[in-house]
Amino acid sequence: MNSKKKVALIFGGRSTEHEISILSAKNIYRAIDKEKYQVLSIYVSKEGKFYYIEDSKNFPENLKEIEQHKKHLLYFQIDDKSPFVYWENQEMHAISVDIFFPITHGTFGEDGSLQGLLKLTQIPFVGCDVLASALCMDKEAMKQILTANQIPITPYLSYQIHEKSSIPYEEIVKKFQLPLFIKPARQGSSVGVYKAKTIEELKQFIEKSLEFDTKILVEKEIKGREIECAVLGNEDPEVTIPGEIKPKHEFYSYDAKYVDPDGAGLFIPAQNLLPEEVQKIKHIAYLTYKALYCEGFARVDMFYQNGEIYVNEVNTLPGFTNISMYPKLWEYEGLTQTQLIDKLILLAEERFGNLKKIKYSYEVV
Repeated sequence: MNSKKKVALIFGGRSTEHEISILSAKNIYRAIDKEKYQVLSIYVSKEGKFYYIEDSKNFPENLKEIEQHKKHLLYFQIDDKSPFVYWENQEMHAISVDIFFPITHGTFGEDGSLQGLLKLTQIPFVGCDVLASALCMDKEAMKQILTANQIPITPYLSYQIHEKSSIPYEEIVKKFQLPLFIKPARQGSSVGVYKAKTIEELKQFIEKSLEFDTKILVEKEIKGREIECAVLGNEDPEVTIPGEIKPKHEFYSYDAKYVDPDGAGLFIPAQNLLPEEVQKIKHIAYLTYKALYCEGFARVDMFYQNGEIYVNEVNTLPGFTNISMYPKLWEYEGLTQTQLIDKLILLAEERFGNLKKIKYSYEVV
């Protein structure tokens, strides 16, 4: 009898971060303890369809191999034992799952959409719940929550697509001064992010950024160090020592992250920080994680300028590639990637155990 827990590793998705998700899933597949877990590879196409990659002895090397191995189109059912089914030779086959491990970065995978679907099955899933996922994905909503909790953020203005014709460009420049950063409110991996140095570029980049979302943010430039902390846990999370990103491009763009192999330097730990500065940064990361109702894991990205900390964004499904900051920070703290994955699964089961105690029916006596 197979006593291994069945972990459904969900990757891909309808997102501009589709390919990055595949790299993260490949690394998780490599590192997971296969003596304890049977990995079921579940690929979500760019059209949003779920496929079962039946040959799970080796993770596909690239998108081409995924296309070759995605033999079974999956159908989702609200079932706490077999949430996926597929048909072969006119017979229905059910796939049982003990725990979901989504690593679908970006829209429809990290914004609470997938989390809500998984929650309906009453099967544990790794990472933040619906609310935290949605709040952290929407950068404006995140900033509003942090401001209410007196946690410093990057100053910003937000505009929706229907306001495009009435955006007061001159007033924005007068308020924040150039250069300015323009970014979609609900994207990741710096997709659609631009740095405007002139008012003409501001107009141009707002137009381009609105191609990736219906709401954009215009942010004041903070000329500070880019600091990141990895956070792990549910009610009482742990925070790593800060790491630092030093982009070799003008800013930490998509190309600097994933295209140019020499696009940025990662420093673990961040260099030249005093012990009290380290503690201050870790404390802000902890407060941010708690204020946004995060559970499981997340990466908190900050700017550090002249002793002041500004929270930039929070990633609830941070990159998990072999060069990603999140697993590397925990490796520095002494947690291997295999141990980290095991911890994430245990945290998901712990949260699920608490949810099972909640009553969902009420009888009037």
